[in-house]
Amino acid sequence: MAIAGVRWNQDIMKACAFDAVRAGATVPPALPDSDAEIDAHIRATASTIWHVCGTCKMGRDSMAVVDAELRVHGLTGLRVADASVMPQVVSGNTNAAVIRIAEKASDMIRRRPPLPTDACCASLISLPQGAVPTR
Repeated sequence: MAIAGVRWNQDIMKACAFDAVRAGATVPPALPDSDAEIDAHIRATASTIWHVCGTCKMGRDSMAVVDAELRVHGLTGLRVADASVMPQVVSGNTNAAVIRIAEKASDMIRRRPPLPTDACCASLISLPQGAVPTR
C-alpha cells in the first residue's frame, strides 16, 4: 500500500499543472524506479513524529475501542488514556489535552466525582456561575 501511495504521489507531481514549480525530485533525490527501491526509501525515512490521535474510537458501536470511561471493550482492567481516544488532533500541542485525559482517567479509576463548578472557576473563564458557553 505504501509503495502504491508513493507511485500515486509521483504521478501527481508529474502532472503539467506542476511544470512551473517543479524543480525535480528532492525527496528522495532521484525517483526510485523499482518497488524494492521505494520500499527501501520508505523504511529509511518513515517516522511517527506527528501528533497521532483518533486510533481508539470511544463509544458503543462496533468500531469503538473504549467506552466513555476509557475502558477497552472486551477486556477487564485495561484503559486507554492518551491521544488515541481524541476524535481529532487539537489545534495546539497535544500535551495539555493528553494530561487532561490522563487526569480524568485517574479520577474515574479512583471513582472521584467531577470537580464542582464554582464562582471562582466560572470567573476564570469569564462566565457567570451556571452559564453555558455558546458559539
